[in-house]
Amino acid sequence: MGRPRCWRKEHENSKYWAARNLLGAIHAVLVSVLSVPAMVELMFAADAEVVRFSYSVHLATCKAPEEIAQWNTVGEAIALAGLMFTTFTLADCVVSPMHGLIGWDMGVHHVAFIFAGAVIRGHCMLPFNASALISMEVSTPFLNYLVHNQHRGDAYKTRVDAAGVIFFVTFLVFRIGLNTYATVVLWIAHFGGVQMSAHMPAWQQWVMLLAVSAGAAMQLFWFPHVTRKVRSRLVVLGGRPAVGGDRLLETAV
Repeated sequence: MGRPRCWRKEHENSKYWAARNLLGAIHAVLVSVLSVPAMVELMFAADAEVVRFSYSVHLATCKAPEEIAQWNTVGEAIALAGLMFTTFTLADCVVSPMHGLIGWDMGVHHVAFIFAGAVIRGHCMLPFNASALISMEVSTPFLNYLVHNQHRGDAYKTRVDAAGVIFFVTFLVFRIGLNTYATVVLWIAHFGGVQMSAHMPAWQQWVMLLAVSAGAAMQLFWFPHVTRKVRSRLVVLGGRPAVGGDRLLETAV
């Protein structure tokens, strides 16, 4: 039996570390349940361009306009998930640095997504892009389980390895594939003359595009690190010692 290595990583025994991993996983499950079905419906909508880039004047609930009233449930689900996601990220941006739990790259990630979330929710617009952004949280519970337990001995090894594989697959599908696709679709619509909102100044639309793009770029920045970490765990499964990078996954949330 291998000796647990947590004693060499004291921050992983912190109550703040444990609370962040647990609360982050719970939050991710809640917003994913709301956003993923909505994203799938919007992706395959018959009137995709009209619905994906719609906006609502009902800021309290983001009730759908009358002409697309059949999408009201989807719109309100995304609005609720967006409010949860943005406020949770804002709180994490304040609390986690106080306890040394996030680095500069996570700070950039948080600022970009707080801005995008506040603007999207504040204008009740871009339901497809909002759902794609929030759906990235599908991978978070598996990541949190992995980083919380990866140094706690052989008793967790099988479950940690399984969580790592599932995290990598969901990261690839939701964070790299679908989020990049939604970002490209947004740029195409923008250059095609589609307005994000009739009440949104042009400069805010450009800042919004840049914020969404920065979030997508951050996922691409993390991807090689995530790949190396997962590959190192697979090498361990093959019977050879892995090298480097225990912190590589800790920021990819």
